[in-house]
Amino acid sequence: MIRFRRADPMREMVTLLAEEREALLSGALGKLPDLLRRKEALLARLQAGPAPDEAALAALRDKAQTNLALLQAAGEGIAAGQKRLAQMRDSMKGWRSYDSTGERSAVGSTPGRLEHKV
Repeated sequence: MIRFRRADPMREMVTLLAEEREALLSGALGKLPDLLRRKEALLARLQAGPAPDEAALAALRDKAQTNLALLQAAGEGIAAGQKRLAQMRDSMKGWRSYDSTGERSAVGSTPGRLEHKV
């Protein structure tokens, strides 16, 4: 009878963190939910098994911190993109200024209307 040895969860976590890093660097953010699910399952296996040695944990921690920095940068990039899109939408509405009486008034084209100047 052939017995299959269960894979080492530490080795699997290192591989998974490398996949996550690649997904973050390539912009494949759609892969992150599946990677998170797999990572949670591996963490449960790691907690259930014998304690890994400190050097292996330190290496794993370093990889996880690198990915955390990449995740934060991706989040900042997404937020910056959303802010820029909002600015572009607002600029299409014209801009606001104050008239001689101190009242706010719209300056520029009417929203949704195309002006053609000859």
